Amino acid sequence: MKYSLQTTNALKKSTDCLVVGVWMKGKLTDQATALDALCSKSLSSVVRAGDIAGKVGDTLFIHALGGIAANRVLLVGCGEEKKFDAKAWRKAVKAAVQALKKSGSKDALVTLPELAVSDRDTAWAVTQTVIEFETAAYQYDHTKSKKAESRTLKSVAFTIPENAVRKVIDEA
Repeated sequence: MKYSLQTTNALKKSTDCLVVGVWMKGKLTDQATALDALCSKSLSSVVRAGDIAGKVGDTLFIHALGGIAANRVLLVGCGEEKKFDAKAWRKAVKAAVQALKKSGSKDALVTLPELAVSDRDTAWAVTQTVIEFETAAYQYDHTKSKKAESRTLKSVAFTIPENAVRKVIDEA
């Protein structure tokens, strides 16, 4: 799988799936709020309708949003913003990875590494996200007569704050 880093202004980038977070009680993450402004408040409408509660690990695909280049948006529940720790972050990322794996997307732009996690930095978030994607993609079939189907997800880009780019690259 191919991985890349993008700055936060990448929300307008063309992709099969754009992944953004939603906090509990219908509050959008900063990235989701910026995306919501681009698509005429469509995300806010979906959240207000109760289609996603924001509980950690909840996921919801939204297709054909106007104003953005992404084919679909994956909303991922992140739980309570004040209690967002490494455990909740991993659960949200794992749910996003599993949903993407089933979606048929060829590429994805994931904004979750931008979320502030207590006692963790952006480099940790990017590393853990890559680990989750690689773990989900692994399929042992060496000794099996029927080989596993090839995965459809070929590339994943992560949005990170511009000031974190140099540190993440240095640590990678």
